[in-house]
Amino acid sequence: MFTVAAASGFDPRASAQRQRAAPHRRMGQEWLEPPEAYFRGLWEERNPLNTPGPFYGAETDTCLDGPPLAPNSLFYDEHGIGFVWRQPRDDNETLALMNGASSDPFGGFAWDGDDHWTSDLVRAWWRERHDRTRAVERAIATVIYALPEVARNYAEYLVNGIDDDLRRYLYFLESGAYPSADDHLPALSL
Repeated sequence: MFTVAAASGFDPRASAQRQRAAPHRRMGQEWLEPPEAYFRGLWEERNPLNTPGPFYGAETDTCLDGPPLAPNSLFYDEHGIGFVWRQPRDDNETLALMNGASSDPFGGFAWDGDDHWTSDLVRAWWRERHDRTRAVERAIATVIYALPEVARNYAEYLVNGIDDDLRRYLYFLESGAYPSADDHLPALSL
């Protein structure tokens, strides 16, 4: 299990901005693409399985190549539509997510979640998490043989880790900065 916690104060969107000129590696080649070329997903079309945060999958392709490129962040549902199962926790995971997102020819991933999520929406997403249980189980069952480690990590994250990450994201939404190790995190349930 990948028990790496987000670095104190780590901001995944700022990390993506810093790495916007980094090359992407796919199919044995390097590609240079600005994030605006592949982060074109629409909020209104986002997959409900996305974990709240700056990045999300919307109407992606069904080639299933994102998770192997970003196994700590990207997954796909039973229909092959990509989503962000965990927001990046460091620069390497951010770059991997960018690489995975850039492999989608539909440009169905996006990085403007911070412009849409609110504390109330995150808390509602948390309250309604059990409504998504069957969809999550089907997604995991779909890929358990192809990507067993990613599937296991995703399942474990839903039990151990997602709540702390969501509380860090709530802190960001309410204060405008990600928390340090000393900051008190807001509650998910009010």
